[in-house]
Amino acid sequence: MRNWPHLGFNIDISVQIRSEDEEGMQRLVSYILQCPFSLARMIKVTKDWQR
Repeated sequence: MRNWPHLGFNIDISVQIRSEDEEGMQRLVSYILQCPFSLARMIKVTKDWQR
């Protein structure tokens, strides 16, 4: 990993959620729990699979 060339990452701190903001917390949790890729587009690769 130390030799791997990467551009780093950015963190957006412009939006803050206060501890008493329950609606904001719910939106954040919903966003975090979203699947990062489409389950509908996943395929099962088997020995018989060909393009």
